[in-house]
Amino acid sequence: MSISIEAGVLTVAVFSLVEWFTFTEHYRLDGAESAAKRRDFRNGANSIRLASATASRLQLQMRWEGAYAGKGVEDVVLVGEDELHITCSLALHNGKSATYRQVYRRRR
Repeated sequence: MSISIEAGVLTVAVFSLVEWFTFTEHYRLDGAESAAKRRDFRNGANSIRLASATASRLQLQMRWEGAYAGKGVEDVVLVGEDELHITCSLALHNGKSATYRQVYRRRR
C-alpha cells in the first residue's frame, strides 16, 4: 500500500501479488467527490471522497451504482509509527452489510 499527497490530491494505491487485483484512487483534499473504478471490478459508477482528515486518521467515503449498488466508509488510522488500521463498513442497497478491518505493519 502506498499513500501520498501532492497538488491537493491524496493518492491511495493498493498492491497485490495478483497483478490485475490492484487499484489506485485519488481523493481531493477539498472533500469534493471524484470518480473511481469499482473495487470489485464490476461495471457501474463509483464516487469517492475524503470526508475528514487529521494527522493520524482519514475517513474515506464511497458509493457505487450498478450490480450490488451501495455505499461504504473507511476509517484509516495510524496506530503508532509502524502500524496502520483500516476499518471498512459497507452497506448494499439490498440491506446486506459487512464490516472488516485490515492491519498493515511496516517491516524495517
